[in-house]
Formats: sequence, structure tokens, C-alpha cells
Amino acid sequence: MCVNMCKIPTQDFFTIEFGLRLTMTPNFEDMSCEMVYGQVPPAFEEDPASKQPCFAEICSLANPSSSVCHKLQA
Repeated sequence: MCVNMCKIPTQDFFTIEFGLRLTMTPNFEDMSCEMVYGQVPPAFEEDPASKQPCFAEICSLANPSSSVCHKLQA
């Protein structure tokens, strides 16, 4: 949810609308996010956030045996 609803759209918005590079680094432990202005975001496939497993305790659709959340998409 963080990656698809916040991280990617916000990075795109700042880059396209303001011409300001932004990398958002989610902290999946406390659900916060660090915004690093001026830093080019990594390609989705190379971004550590794209390899985040599902939160099996929270999401009823999660597959606990999967290493990557099935909802993450490029």
C-alpha cells in the first residue's frame, strides 16, 4: 500500500510537476517515511521497497510464504 499509493505517486508528482527529484524511503518498522530531496529515485525493480514482503498479520490477502508482496507492481 505504501509503495503503490504514496511512494511512487509522490516521487512522480514532485519530479513531473515541480522538476524536483525526490526519493522516499519507507520505514516498514514504524510506518514512517524519509523524504530525500534532490536524490533521483531508483528504478522500481532496484528499489528495496519493491521487495517488501506482505504484512501477513495485517493483510487478509497476504501470502506469508511469499518473499514479496503480490500487490507491488511496477
